[in-house]
Amino acid sequence: MSSSRLPGLANLLLRLFLGGLFLWSGVVKLADPKAFAAVISRYDLVPEPLLPVVAIGLPLLEVLAGLATALNRRGGLEGIVAMLLLFIAVLWFGILHNLDIDCGCFSSAELGEQDGLREAFIRDWFLLALAFYLLYVRYRHSRPRTQPHPKETNMKKLAAILFLAVALGASATAPAQAAWGKKEVETEKIAATFAREVARGGYGIVTTDELNGWVKENKAMLIIDTMPFADSYVKQHIPGATQFEFPIPEMTEIDEATQAKFLELLGPDLNRPLVFYCGFTKCTRSHNGALWAVKLGYTNVYRCPGGIKAWDEAGFPVAKGEK
Repeated sequence: MSSSRLPGLANLLLRLFLGGLFLWSGVVKLADPKAFAAVISRYDLVPEPLLPVVAIGLPLLEVLAGLATALNRRGGLEGIVAMLLLFIAVLWFGILHNLDIDCGCFSSAELGEQDGLREAFIRDWFLLALAFYLLYVRYRHSRPRTQPHPKETNMKKLAAILFLAVALGASATAPAQAAWGKKEVETEKIAATFAREVARGGYGIVTTDELNGWVKENKAMLIIDTMPFADSYVKQHIPGATQFEFPIPEMTEIDEATQAKFLELLGPDLNRPLVFYCGFTKCTRSHNGALWAVKLGYTNVYRCPGGIKAWDEAGFPVAKGEK
């Protein structure tokens, strides 16, 4: 099927854009499959043994679908539609579960470039609409054929064989990839990162169960939710918590306006117990909050690492709304 069957320069450019986008996305992920596997693991949707397969197989499918779309081969747009539907479902899962993580859409470090997962969710719907439009244009202008062209059939078989070969190869070599996909290694990394953050911050730790006990005791303390207001706090937060958003990257400095608002929230009592939490253990927003409370002279500062995710999973009551 030649490119001349897509009417007009506009349709040609749209097809090249969509195909090139998926080609680029796949190449970027294939360049660093371990980082992409780490992103996938944070969704907790793929079993550990399958992480290497998905981390290589999915980008490979993106490359193949992108190339097929750019070259106007059958199966390319259909593959892109299937992947976009998968991506939309996964992103919706992340949004519903209030995951404050990298979308992993075009690189292993997108989180700082977008507001959570919502931007990627909207973007994928736009791309899906574009893919459906191009399918409509192609089928409208294509002549019916009773049988697929032999070369086209061979291309599909070759793509399937290539994907299976790479997937099997990834599975076979996974044990040698520096414990890639091993749960214990990931747990160790989380623990080490958390311990180093606590050491740098100079604050204390309170577990989810302990914090629940403090809440039941009506302990005189201030609980600070460091997650985004509209995307997280309004949806669910620990009862009695107030909101003050902190960024994910570690803060080495704070501007005067933010510091003034933060001090106003914390109050003049430097011995008042302060508890900071965010989304989950890997989230570093609460680290920044506790870190700066200590730097500003507060002496009774705690971080609850499990955050709202652990609180909710423990079955403790959650509050919703602006207060």
